[in-house]
Amino acid sequence: MPIQSYSAVRGYVLAGGGSTRFGRDKALVRFGEVPLLLRIVELVRELGLDATVVAGAQKYRDLDAGLEILEDRWPGQGPLGGIITALQHTASTAPTCQWNLILSCDMPFLTREWLEFLVHRAVSSPAEAQVILPQSAHGPEPLCACYRTDAAHSLQSVFDTGV
Repeated sequence: MPIQSYSAVRGYVLAGGGSTRFGRDKALVRFGEVPLLLRIVELVRELGLDATVVAGAQKYRDLDAGLEILEDRWPGQGPLGGIITALQHTASTAPTCQWNLILSCDMPFLTREWLEFLVHRAVSSPAEAQVILPQSAHGPEPLCACYRTDAAHSLQSVFDTGV
């Protein structure tokens, strides 16, 4: 069942990393029968959200003809650049959309139920909330979080200082 307030949320999957520690492109690693990237995209779609991949413009074109790819404005500059790219995209293409579900492509154990919980927390949060940032045993999880679209400016200011 799609999220009731799906028009207020956009979904993005970050797949622009170099996978240097892993040794190969994590987005293409198969989890069961499906590459990780496509598994995460499908989870976002199961929520009733469009799923846009933030990556190099041509990097995953051959993986799935229906994959919408948004070119990362700051390739090689880390995930914050991909998050800002996504938020700015929403601001320019869907200015009434308030929230963005941002996920990394390499989280094979995510579930639809968890994402529904996360998005529900975002759309029902107070207006001053800018990020719904889960905490795991390993610390904050900024690549499995919801960001308010208007947080782009604040994040861009921090990014421009080299963070």
